[in-house]
Amino acid sequence: GERRLRAHEFSQFFTRLQEEIASQAFLKAQAKSGGGLLPRAAFADVLVRYTGSAVPPKVLDSICRPRHADDTREFSFGDFLAYSYLLRHIPAVSHALLTACDIKKGPISKDDFKVAMRALMGQQISRMEAEAVFEVFDHDADGFITRVEVERIMGELGVRSMQPVVGRGGKLTFAPPPGYAASGSAESVGERTLGQWLQDFVEHFALGAVAGGIGATAVYPIDLIKTRWQNQRSGAAKTMADGTALPHYESALDCFLQTVRKEGPLGLYRGLLPQLVGVAPEKAIKLTVNDVLREAFTNKDKLTGEHDIYFPLEVLAGCGAGASQVVFTNPLEIVKIRLQVQGETQAMFLAAGKTPPRPQSVLDICRELGFLGLYKGANACFLRDIPFSGIYFPAYAAAKRWLVEKPEDLQPIHLLAAGAIAGIPAASLTTPADVIKTRMQVVAREGEAQYASLGDCAAQILRQEGIGAFFKGAGMRVLRSSPQFGVTLLAYELLHRLVAPHVEARPPTNAPVPAADFQQLTQSRISSSLATFTRMLTNLGNIR
Repeated sequence: GERRLRAHEFSQFFTRLQEEIASQAFLKAQAKSGGGLLPRAAFADVLVRYTGSAVPPKVLDSICRPRHADDTREFSFGDFLAYSYLLRHIPAVSHALLTACDIKKGPISKDDFKVAMRALMGQQISRMEAEAVFEVFDHDADGFITRVEVERIMGELGVRSMQPVVGRGGKLTFAPPPGYAASGSAESVGERTLGQWLQDFVEHFALGAVAGGIGATAVYPIDLIKTRWQNQRSGAAKTMADGTALPHYESALDCFLQTVRKEGPLGLYRGLLPQLVGVAPEKAIKLTVNDVLREAFTNKDKLTGEHDIYFPLEVLAGCGAGASQVVFTNPLEIVKIRLQVQGETQAMFLAAGKTPPRPQSVLDICRELGFLGLYKGANACFLRDIPFSGIYFPAYAAAKRWLVEKPEDLQPIHLLAAGAIAGIPAASLTTPADVIKTRMQVVAREGEAQYASLGDCAAQILRQEGIGAFFKGAGMRVLRSSPQFGVTLLAYELLHRLVAPHVEARPPTNAPVPAADFQQLTQSRISSSLATFTRMLTNLGNIR
């Protein structure tokens, strides 16, 4: 019909459907056996594959293990229902067993267990269900279960005690608020050794660096075209003194087509190495400084997650983050830009039938510039990065609040949308500083304007090319940020799952998203629910 199921209704339906799938799977296996009963191996296989429960390894061993050398026991549908009950309620069963052992101060019998389940859990269990429990936990088959036997079978799963934590409104709860488990308690963090901390840092940094590199590589051609388009002097001489034609592009698209035609597809990736080397430390320090400053400026209730930050201080935190990254940004930017324009110069000489100058490597450029030279144009870099971060981070936070009312409703699409929205004003409004930085850091060719300082550069551009020249490449700067953000997050998630699933998921180093937002997207319950749902659909297909 047209009636929609609410989440809790679907959850109830899903639970019952899983039970029905398991029952049908047993009946199908029973029909194939011809005798109405299943041998132990086939019985265990149906239990594990179709009940939808995560079976602890030692519980599975107990089910599969013959009780003696001549054990040829076969299992009925009633046995299947009893064992299914055990697997669905194993936390409650193990808790009742442990509590009953503690109260009795000794081993418990089947009747003791039935009373304990009724008294502690409010559940009336059948004799077959009790026998299933004892076949799993009564390791020595003496008719009694001890605390040691439960702990041997369950491990930490069965003996973990509930620990109340301070939740919303300062009230104690067994269900911590979002982000509490991800951040960990002070006690658990304090128990980590220096070696464990270093290992965790290196693993996370490596994952973030690789994911960041993939994201940067995906959009790098846009950055190269932007640089060449910004470097073109409108209204300037079109040739050098000897008649060699200087590069000229009618548009950014024309720049792209000329680059591919003259230098091949690989020409779009000139200067990529400095970008890959610097992407991780540059963004890591930027995000870290922003988080530290926001934390210092924010009146925040750490229990509820609600916070209040004065807007000028929010902007100041972003500006501080942008300023901090220039120590990494400027040397890498000047090397990258010179490598990007170098291919253009070589193509220019080849087109004129002349011998091009010897291409410079990264080391050649560094030697030529020297340490101080690597910071040429740093004032323009500050002029770009400080306002960019000052605009981006507050705009991102505002866009996120506009897109979702509650942190727990945050979805990946919201992060991408918030990043895209924040990137529009941040990238476009700081384009004039980016144009000035590009002009100051490239090596001017014969016939092109020379700039003595930032002010001189701005004045010459305004006088010779007009105010529109300051916004060359603004569209490309905006279009580059969102795809890079999305590719980076996707690459990080895939790498995290395939290479290092044991590492705590955090934002990739070049994804401009706070840790709390990223952790909200990577709660284990989402993956667990998805895996369960996928397993159910697979099982449904298997029993056709």
